Formats: sequence, C-alpha cells, structure tokens
Amino acid sequence: MARANEDPQLARILEAMVEQMRLHHEEMKSLLAALASSQKPAVQDVSIDQYDQLSKDVQKFVPDDETGNTFDYCFKRYGPLIRDSTLPDGKKRDSVLMKLDEEAYRKYADDILPLHPHEVEFETTVTNLQKLFASKKTLIRRRYECLRIVYPLLTSSHVPFPLKMDSTDMEQCQDIHAVQKKKVKCYNCGGPHYRSTCPLLSSNTGQEMRQKKSRRKRSHRREKNQCKNVVIFAVENARTYLDVKIGGRFLHFLFDTGTDITLISRRTWKRFGSPTLEPCATPVKTADGSPMKIDGRFATDFSVKDRITGEMIQGKGLCYVTESTKIRVEKYHCRMVAQGESQRAEVIADLEKQFAEVFKCELERCTKTKAKLMLKDNATAVFKKKRPVPYASVPDLDEEIDRLVAEGVISPVDHSEWAAPIVVVMKKNGKIRLCADFSTGLNDALQLHQHPLPTAEDVFTKLNGGQLFTQIDFAEAYVQVEVDEESKEMLTINTPRGLFRYNRLPFGVKSAPGMFQQIMDAMICGLEGVAAYLDDVIVTGRTDAEHRQNLEALFRRIQEYGFHVRMEKCNFLMPQIRYLGCIIDKDGRHPDPEKIKVIRQMPVPKNVQE
Repeated sequence: MARANEDPQLARILEAMVEQMRLHHEEMKSLLAALASSQKPAVQDVSIDQYDQLSKDVQKFVPDDETGNTFDYCFKRYGPLIRDSTLPDGKKRDSVLMKLDEEAYRKYADDILPLHPHEVEFETTVTNLQKLFASKKTLIRRRYECLRIVYPLLTSSHVPFPLKMDSTDMEQCQDIHAVQKKKVKCYNCGGPHYRSTCPLLSSNTGQEMRQKKSRRKRSHRREKNQCKNVVIFAVENARTYLDVKIGGRFLHFLFDTGTDITLISRRTWKRFGSPTLEPCATPVKTADGSPMKIDGRFATDFSVKDRITGEMIQGKGLCYVTESTKIRVEKYHCRMVAQGESQRAEVIADLEKQFAEVFKCELERCTKTKAKLMLKDNATAVFKKKRPVPYASVPDLDEEIDRLVAEGVISPVDHSEWAAPIVVVMKKNGKIRLCADFSTGLNDALQLHQHPLPTAEDVFTKLNGGQLFTQIDFAEAYVQVEVDEESKEMLTINTPRGLFRYNRLPFGVKSAPGMFQQIMDAMICGLEGVAAYLDDVIVTGRTDAEHRQNLEALFRRIQEYGFHVRMEKCNFLMPQIRYLGCIIDKDGRHPDPEKIKVIRQMPVPKNVQE
C-alpha cells in the first residue's frame, strides 16, 4: 500500500478497478430486479390460464327441479375440477358465480342480502347454493312419479279396452257436422209420419200393431240373450282336445303348449295299473308360481291320431303324477306339450355333438378382434397400493391367481406406472371372484367407447312372435376378449402377491361394455330371432323348426368368433324367461313380480308428510 502511494499511476489503476467493480455490481442488481419483475406476470398468466380453462370446461348452471338439475348434482360433476385447481379461493368463488344463469344469480344475490356475492368465501358460497337450489320435490311427489312409471306395466292387460272405447268415440264424433234430416215417428202406429195424419187414428188397428211390435221387441230381447249365452259357451270351449291312447286305454286330453311336462292324476295312474314311479327332483310350479307336489313320474308309450292325415303318431315320454287340485287334473287327465324334456335333451345333445369346441371347459378367446383402450389427452398414470385381504381368503385368492395365470388371463410383472387395487368377492358356490377396482384412477383417464347399448324396445322387437326361448350364457364373457399390447400396462392390478397385468378385457373397465356390445352386434348381425344385450343372448322362433334353425345359426357364429359357452347356465326351449327385468313368453312381456314387489307392498300414505 505504501508502494501504491509512492506510485501515482498505480493508484489511479486501482481506483479505476474499484469503480469498474462497483458498476458491475450495480448492473447485476438491476438484472436481478428485472428478472424478478418478469417472473410475476408468468405466475399471473398461469392463474389466468386456469381461470379461462375452468370457464371453458364448466357448463352453465340452469336450475330445473323437474329434470333433477340441482346445484348439488352439478357441483358433484364439476366441483373436483374447481377444488383441485391452484386458484385462490376468491377466483374459485368467482368461477362458480360466473356459471350461474341470470335468474339463479339474481335469486342468490337476494337470498344473501345484505352481503354481496363476492364478499362471501368460496366454501360458504357452495353451501349456500346447495341449500338454495336443492330439490323441492316432496316424498309424495316422488312416489307419484315412481307410480306413474310403474302403473302402465301393472295395468297393461286393461289397455285395449279404453283404447277401443276411444276409437269408438272418435268414429262417432266424425258425424257431428253431417247434415241429417230429422226423423218423424208416429206415436200411434210407429210409422214415419205425424200422428195427426195417421190413417189408423180412428180405428183399432193401431193398438193391435203396437201390441205386435211390443211382442217382437220381447222376442228380440230373448234372442239376444240366447246369442250371448252361445258366445260365452263358445269361448269356454275354445280349447284343443286330443284322444290319446296310453296303456291300451283312450283318454280325453287337453292339449296345452304352455307347459313343460305331462301331468295325470293319481286316480288315472291307478287305472294304468299303478306303474312304478321314480322320484322327481325337478321343482314344479303352477302358472301363478305356487309350488305343486309331484308324487313321481314314469315312462310310457302313447299314440295320437293326426287330425289332418288320420294316421296314428307313436311316441314315448314321461308322465308326472300329482294329487294337486290347482290345475284340475281330474277333469283334464293330461296336458300334452309340443316341447318337453325329451325334445330339450335332444336339442342339447345335437348342439354338443355339432359344436363341441363351443362347450369346452377351457377358457377360449375371441379370434376376430382385440380390445384397445384409449386415454384422454391430459391423462396421467395412477398407481394405487394393494388393499388388505381377509386372512381366511388368502388361500382361495392364491388359488384363483394361479388359475388365472395358468389360463393366460393375467401375467406377473415387476414394475408398472399403472396399478389398481383388487377386491375379493365371495360367490354363491363358495368360491371367490377377483375383481379389480379401476375406479381408483384408470376409468377417469379413459375415453368412453361410444358404441351404444341396445334399449329394451330394440331387444324385445327382435323377439316378437317367438313361442319358446333359449338363453345363452357366455363363460366369463369379457375375459374371452384379448387386449392389445399398449393397453396391458393400464390393466395392472396390485395384489398381496405383487403386480399382475391383464392380458384379457376385465370387468370393471369403463370402456368394456361398449366394446363387448360392439362385438356381439357384429356376431349376430343378419341372424333372425336372435337378440343380445351384452353377454346375455336370447334365441327364439315362430315355430320349433325355425327355433332350431336360428339356434344352429347362432352357434355357428359363436364357433366362428372363438367364444366359449357355459352349458350349465344355458336354458333351452323355455316357455318363459326372465330378461331385462321382465318376464317374456309367447304372449309378450310382463313385469317381473320380484321387481314390483316393493311397490305392491308400499304402505298407503297416512299424512301429508308421507
């Protein structure tokens, strides 16, 4: 330093360097300040972008109590989107208020006076709107709407009568504007003239004519009454009877195609010599659903005379013996049916022989297509931890996992970005079903498959005119459809034994119903008398031959597509079935008693609150 003082030139250089360092320091401070100021608008831009995005995604709220469009329903849909945003509570509140229509906003502003809507916090605003725009329907109103939906099903048998009366009234009303000449009737003789000009006014002939006319009216009334009795008698006897020879004896039988078995009384059975009865394990019910006691059954030969050709038709079948008086078997000795157990067994045997591949116990796969899952644009992977499983179910779970791995349904993996927990469900047979809970993240990230499901009217229209019905059950229907390689990672499940990946389409995926329905529609396309709702396929026909033809055509398609059918769950040639919440038979569809049982047992309201 002393040397610097001695050298003036060196001192000037040092001062210049210090000044340069000071200027450099000032420039750094200004740059940092500029950088800090430039970052604030970016944060604001992010908030503005989120606010604008909410404005686009959230729909306008228009309260409508008739359609059930309440604020609570609307907020359940868009509330998570608003809550999960990084906006401050004030902006969240403003986004909610902005989506109220003018009438709703005015009503809310009047309700919270003297406060202003923008002075209330976000959570308080949501609570106030939920209370203000809640459903105003009373319990009586809801019961009325429910009854209005169900009542036509309960009274469908009475519909033709009022429709006929309406059509009669319409026909009568069409003559209102017709020009009609007033008819004249003589009070003396009944002729088409006035009484003052009656030629029989001064004689006794008019009295005689009135007496004859009165006698004709009484006679006409007697003829009408007799005619009514004849019609009723004809309706009572509008049944088909056959003389059938059984065991060397001719009996008068009632021919009924609506029952599955042949019934005779115990007294008739004794007339045949009391042949040996074998026990009957099949439960038998009457037409009203009440159980019937069956003493047993025996095999016998019978012959029926053809009404057209006159030839005797030979046959063999089972007769069921009962003492029940519910079906009046003492009056009608037997009910012969066209479709019985023997014919049903014959159809099943033919199908098992002709389509053996379809009825294999092995799990098959669809050979026509593979399922492809489509993610939304902003979807992110969701990984969920495994859920605890009851210790008593662990051995059964291990057995089920080993079975699925052996059949190629699932495969073990070491790591995955996607994972869904599992739920163990107990079946009726005591075994377990492994179910994946894809609602934890995957379903929200998937695009919905847009193939429409058929309505009940679409299905029932295809079954119109059917006499008997066959119900086909696919074994683990969805699992028979493979998924492509890109979709397998999304279908990873987290189990106590680690991660497993589905190779087939599992239950619980949002897109699965639409995909499977599209495959079913393609498979049954062009087939007559066949309808499918997801994995529930129904076959029918106007005649027995047409029914079997439609059934064989369907099984050819099933074999072509590589599907597997579970024989023990199928019902062949049934006079009635349960389908889509209805009972279907040859007369049409009827409400299922089990579905309307609660409505029938609903207590009568006793006060205004109910």
